[in-house]
Amino acid sequence: MPEFKNGSTLGKTVEGARRELDVFKSPKAHANTTYQSDEVTAICPITSQPDQYTVAIQIQETQWLIESKSLKLYFQSFRNEGIFCEEFASRVCEDVKKATKAGNIIVRVDQKARGGVSIASVSSVQEISMQMDMPPAQLLQAVGKRHGGSRK
Repeated sequence: MPEFKNGSTLGKTVEGARRELDVFKSPKAHANTTYQSDEVTAICPITSQPDQYTVAIQIQETQWLIESKSLKLYFQSFRNEGIFCEEFASRVCEDVKKATKAGNIIVRVDQKARGGVSIASVSSVQEISMQMDMPPAQLLQAVGKRHGGSRK
């Protein structure tokens, strides 16, 4: 059984969303992990219309990895929150840093087009320069190659 920090939602009935990330001990030879979800929503703080997002998170140089059920519940906690795409990317990056203590984190949030305008916002804790014109999967793949491979 893996070692968990912050408890674990695995195997437990959880009522509603929660703004906490459960983490577990990373294997010794682990290089990096990419998490991606296209089932993320929040509310536009101006119009109160729903915004839909694809969120990609890559973490490297960490002893702790995010447990996926807690990540799903974490994303659901934004469902009724009024937040701009850029602030959302920044908040996710800060929360992932706090939970994992990772040395390198990239969070890319792509807001699906509404009114003909889509937005891509990247927040990071690292030394790598970002290439904003890449889609999330390609960006994360490119970053992974620069750091010795990637795990999906």
